Amino acid sequence: MKEFKIKKEIRFCPICEDEHEVILKKVIQTTKVKDLNIECEISVYECENCKNEYEDGEMLDANLLAIRDAYRKQVGLLTRDEIVAIREKYKLTQEDLANVLGLGEKTIARYETTTIQDKPYDVLLRTFNEDYNFAYEMLLKAKQKLSDAKFNAISDTIKGFITLNSENRYVEIQLKNNYILHDREDSTNGFRLLNINKIKSMLAYFARFTNNLYTVKLMKLFWYSDALSFLRTGRAMTGLVYTHMPKGALPIGHDKICKLDSVEKEEEEIYNNMATKFVPKAIDTIDDSLFSLEELSILQEVCEKFKDISGSELSNIMHQEEIYNITEEKEILDFSLIKFIKAF
Repeated sequence: MKEFKIKKEIRFCPICEDEHEVILKKVIQTTKVKDLNIECEISVYECENCKNEYEDGEMLDANLLAIRDAYRKQVGLLTRDEIVAIREKYKLTQEDLANVLGLGEKTIARYETTTIQDKPYDVLLRTFNEDYNFAYEMLLKAKQKLSDAKFNAISDTIKGFITLNSENRYVEIQLKNNYILHDREDSTNGFRLLNINKIKSMLAYFARFTNNLYTVKLMKLFWYSDALSFLRTGRAMTGLVYTHMPKGALPIGHDKICKLDSVEKEEEEIYNNMATKFVPKAIDTIDDSLFSLEELSILQEVCEKFKDISGSELSNIMHQEEIYNITEEKEILDFSLIKFIKAF
């Protein structure tokens, strides 16, 4: 068991039944939750006198919450803080959110404290958070449970999100629709389902850390990142499915990827043709929490390798890859065919 000493305090030890010096420690503990072994950092006191560890009531409550959140993260559920963030985003009380979602009035309060939500309710919360039209439909169904003032306030908030994000949401929905036939993890998507938030962060990352980022170069950066990830970890990063095209690997839905809102776009004329250049936004939109350390290392490696290389040069490099030469035009570049990557 790993442990980290934080500080010493004078506190009452319930084991010695005396007040003296104790050590506040952080301990990495493995706890079984719903048949899963969950590794989590918790706090404990160690008595300097009797050398026993103990938790007071407040610490025990905090540790239980931390363990539940560690379980949520391991199984892909929203954490307590994420549920609170959804509620606060819509300016709702716990009871308001429960009413709008058609749940018991204390359900959200329990999710934010003691209860781990089941998967169907987690999906409901995520959909409410991400799909503003769905959120508005749920609000209309719950109108009778809300005062007129409350209904109008929530309605104005949701309408504001719909107005502000309608174009961006439409692009994301279109991209998801492009992948409706790729809704299972297999070797065509690198055993990863489409992750639009990850794609948006990678787009922002490439714009931030490479030069002269145009469409052809962008698509090859995605492929090399996914291909390296697949070789090194057994899974791609994005869930994108790539096809063999004249300029190299091209993901399905590439035109939608170019319209994602995590970067700025500048239209430039190059050789009498208009081209889109991707540049970083003033406020960084890279969410590195979406990536493992290995994935972040791969992104850095890809950007350093191709930072100053043009799209046409990168296309020529892609043409030398074995997977490109053993497949035909428009054929899916199945990740299982990648034995090595020549550029690396």
